[in-house]
Amino acid sequence: MEGVEFDIDNTQTQQHLEAKAEQTRLKNSPLYALLGKIGVTDPTAASVVLLGVAALFFGVAIFIYAGIVSDKASNNMDPAQEAAQIKELQAMQSPQQVQNDATQQ
Repeated sequence: MEGVEFDIDNTQTQQHLEAKAEQTRLKNSPLYALLGKIGVTDPTAASVVLLGVAALFFGVAIFIYAGIVSDKASNNMDPAQEAAQIKELQAMQSPQQVQNDATQQ
């Protein structure tokens, strides 16, 4: 690759960067307006606050889904209660389904 020259025109590069910066300006969204009313005027700080709120909600959803917050997630049944519950569930099944389950075992 001999004789290859790169002619970098600084004005074109500067125009390209300005056009790109114009495209990446923050949009006027209701959440940014709300943060502006609260007192967060810097767009970067507003973005960080909104990102933190989203992460907080995501973490709460994970904890709720995992059952860490809920007491219903723990199974405190003794084996006799569990066997009685299984019998109740089997009694609620249709007779044909019970017969099919018995033949498959």
